[in-house]
Amino acid sequence: MNFLSKYIRLSNWWHYKIAHLMGFLYLIAFIYHIPIAEVFRVMAFFIPAAFGMAALGYLINDWADIRTDRLTSKKNYLSTLPPLKVILSLLLVLIIAITPWFFLKPCKLIIYMLILQVVFYILYSIPPFRFKNRGFLGILADAFYGHIIPVFVTINLFSCHVGTEPDFSVEIKLFTALFTLLLMKGFRNIMLHQMADRKCDKKAGIKTFVVKYGGIFSLNVINRILLPLEVAFLLWLSFYISVFLAVFPWFLFAFFIFTYMKFSMWLLFVLPKVQLRFKFLYFLNDFYEDWFPFIVIGFLIKINPINILFLIVHMVLFPKSLFNFVADLKTIYKKF
Repeated sequence: MNFLSKYIRLSNWWHYKIAHLMGFLYLIAFIYHIPIAEVFRVMAFFIPAAFGMAALGYLINDWADIRTDRLTSKKNYLSTLPPLKVILSLLLVLIIAITPWFFLKPCKLIIYMLILQVVFYILYSIPPFRFKNRGFLGILADAFYGHIIPVFVTINLFSCHVGTEPDFSVEIKLFTALFTLLLMKGFRNIMLHQMADRKCDKKAGIKTFVVKYGGIFSLNVINRILLPLEVAFLLWLSFYISVFLAVFPWFLFAFFIFTYMKFSMWLLFVLPKVQLRFKFLYFLNDFYEDWFPFIVIGFLIKINPINILFLIVHMVLFPKSLFNFVADLKTIYKKF
């Protein structure tokens, strides 16, 4: 348990990294009418593969940060391990990340994307590249390995052995919208992470984007550029998805109304500007991680009640979604 909680910080990323990927897996299963037995077979191997790949990224980053974290007295549990155990830990998660793919039999595109993801891990964290210390290159690398590549791997999972490879020539607009949405999402999330770490990074001499350009500038970029673009591309993507899930945009609209109710409703119009600048920084993550998977599962259940098994499994794997929704309902209830 120490390995999960300390050394790969599972609680920090399990829900954030994996839950929304499952939404895309359910979506592709719905679009291509993948039999439930096949979907569960793929899930059985994909989930540990995704776990291993995400854990590998965190281990590489923490291993590369040992020296700088010591300078700032920042907790880094890998620094307490002997070098041999660090190497063994990296090998362990690498095996977990790779082994399931022998059973999934990925197409060449997926193999290339997975290799590219590891390359971005190395470019971001390890000298002499160390994109983390190179401003915009850092947030670009993080957006690719943390957001874009995992989603595009997920939507291609069934492509080889089921024969459902998406036709990029037909779906170019959809994939352009998705790619741009994930890019904006990636930029926003890593910049928010860098804002939280900016004091330690500055002390350690790490020139992240936020350290280089400042917290206020970065906050303005998020609020005035990234968030509006992210909302716009999410709306654009939702209308493409509505070709397959007819009322999907209405669920997105319901999410916006739900968020408005949660965020003080009419009081938003009288909040001080300083407070307002921090109000919406994370709200879209609730849709990606909590709403999106359950919306798609709802459509799956509609076409076949046996698909309620997806709901049960998802709630077991990601109970935080249910807790978040109940907490939000309590917040809204208190406002009336």
